[in-house]
Amino acid sequence: MSEPKQITPADVARWESQLESVEQVIDDVAPKWRRVAAALREAWRERDAWIDTASQAQRGIDYYQSLLDQIASHFGEAAYISDDGSRMEDPLRAKMPELVKALKEERDALRGELDNIWKRCGKP
Repeated sequence: MSEPKQITPADVARWESQLESVEQVIDDVAPKWRRVAAALREAWRERDAWIDTASQAQRGIDYYQSLLDQIASHFGEAAYISDDGSRMEDPLRAKMPELVKALKEERDALRGELDNIWKRCGKP
């Protein structure tokens, strides 16, 4: 086995110079990295806020869709039949305005008939 190399003052001076160079690079880069890290933390906070906003919006959507589905259940099969005649597994929420309009027209017609009956019977 060979003997270890003797460390000379020149070696120490070279290492100290290299260490100073590394320290200078670290001093130059560290503030930039701190700014990048701060920007990244802010981006993560913003991302988390958007995720929270999207989650809240989805909960709202789910809630109102469930209300429409409950209403659709009162219309029976008509709420599940698409324009091409096929039956869907879930109610067709887009048909709700049409179904409500038809229900209102039917109610108005029945109310008119009832008014006519009352008039024939002499009731106001």
